[in-house]
Amino acid sequence: MSRHLAFALLLLVASVLPRPAMAQEMARALDALPQNSVVRLRGPELRRVQGPIGDVVGDTVFIRRGSRMVAVPIAGITRAEVAAGRDRVRGMLHGARIGAGVGGVIGAVVMAAACYSCSGSESVQITAAGLVIGAIYFAIPTGLVGLAVGGQNWEPVRHDGYRVGLVQAAEGRTGIGVSLAIP
Repeated sequence: MSRHLAFALLLLVASVLPRPAMAQEMARALDALPQNSVVRLRGPELRRVQGPIGDVVGDTVFIRRGSRMVAVPIAGITRAEVAAGRDRVRGMLHGARIGAGVGGVIGAVVMAAACYSCSGSESVQITAAGLVIGAIYFAIPTGLVGLAVGGQNWEPVRHDGYRVGLVQAAEGRTGIGVSLAIP
């Protein structure tokens, strides 16, 4: 009984606490990032804006795009991520996917063209073999290029304020936790 009462009390407190406006949270989170951190901003009107962060002034964040600064209204940002280094495995997988797709198409087209006098079932088998061979043949070198270049890791920009969520409690139980940001 006491657990149910504590749960209800926790939900009541969480619903009554004043939450800062989403734009204010985003402005504080972006302002806390180090100058020249590479960010990726997304929103309904923005699509995607990426580049080193400049100043955060009022309700606007400035992003460097080449030699010019782009003003992005913070109210239009629904998701913000910051670059967190390169991941070689992610780059390898991305390169191998691209190579397998391109190589599979090329292999299938070349083998289908080479088999102009084959019957229907033989043509399908040879085209499928060309698809597989081409995918493997192109995936290996492009995967190695992706391994050398690496892929970018992105972490979400954390907002200030409070959060209510499920947490792992003792003895494998799940509990409800409240996280408060203290300035």
